[in-house]
This record gives sequence, structure tokens and C-alpha cells, in this order.
Amino acid sequence: MHCSDLTAVISATAALLGVFVGGWMAALNGKKERRHALLMKKLEEFYGPFNGIRSRIRVKSELRPEISALLNKSWTQLIEQARPLGPDYMKEVSDNRAPEYDRMTEYNNNQFVSELLPAYKELLALLISKMHLADASTYKHLPALIRFIEVWDRWLNKTLPVEVLNELGHTEKSLYPLYEDVERQFVNLQESLSKE
Repeated sequence: MHCSDLTAVISATAALLGVFVGGWMAALNGKKERRHALLMKKLEEFYGPFNGIRSRIRVKSELRPEISALLNKSWTQLIEQARPLGPDYMKEVSDNRAPEYDRMTEYNNNQFVSELLPAYKELLALLISKMHLADASTYKHLPALIRFIEVWDRWLNKTLPVEVLNELGHTEKSLYPLYEDVERQFVNLQESLSKE
């Protein structure tokens, strides 16, 4: 084999090796880009919106009992201040102020039906429509969310006696594992994306 033939073989081998390495690196970059795109899609289309809706539910749910407690405290103080001024004054205060307090209480009660239950249904719709973006650890909580909404629907439609509702032990605590999983996935996605 001549020196020129050896040079040609080395050049050809180097060119093939370069093509192979370049293709391999392009494949790695493509895989990384696809992974990044999937993580972004999960965050933007499912875990982010889910957390946003959940935050809205949490804030309103926490505010309702806080306001109710303050209403009760305020009403008690109002009546106690009127008591020394006699029964006629107490009745006048009660007659004049009770409608205002009743409206606030009614608002709190109606808020669940008009805002909170629809927000839970938004969570369900989001989970169903974007289940391809939900991790298995998140998706496994779907039955708990369906059950939570179904029990409330039956109760509000007066097709579930209070005794049965109490026996079911129906509380939002059944959704805490879902909330915790979604929050964990949200944080994990953010961390993964920040490292890329």
C-alpha cells in the first residue's frame, strides 16, 4: 500500500468518523430539545394552570371561614354594645344591621356553588383534557377528584341525604394527595428546566 493510498484511507475514515460524531451529537441535541419542549409543555399547559386554579380555590376557601368568624365576632360585639341601651335599641340595631350581615353570610354560602365548585370542575376538565401531560403519579388521583365533585353535585341537587353525606366523610382532605403531587411536579419541572 502506498503512502497516498494510506492517506486516502485515513482521510475517508476521518470523514466517516466526523459524519458519525456529528450525527450522534445532532441526535443528542434533538433529544435534549424534545425533552425540553415536553417539560415546557407540561409546565405551561397542565401543571402551571392546575396550580393557578388550585391557588384560587385555596385563597377563597381560606378566606371564607376567616370572614365568617369576623362576621360572628362583629355581630356579637354589635349586639353586646346595644344590650345596655335596652331591648328596643337592640331590636332596632338588629333590624337595621341584620340584613347586611345576612347578605355577607349568603355571599359566603353562594360562593361555593357559583365559584368554587366550578373551579373544581375546571381542575377536572384540565386533568382530563391534558392527561397526556400528567405524570402517572398525578393521573392516579383522578378518581378522588371525580368523586369529590360528584358528591357535591348530588348534595347540591338534593339527591343525597345529610346522613349519607356525613357517612361518606366527604372533605377536601381527599384531594390533598393530588394537590401535593401537582405542587411537587410543578417544582420538579421548574428545577429541571432551570438546569437545562
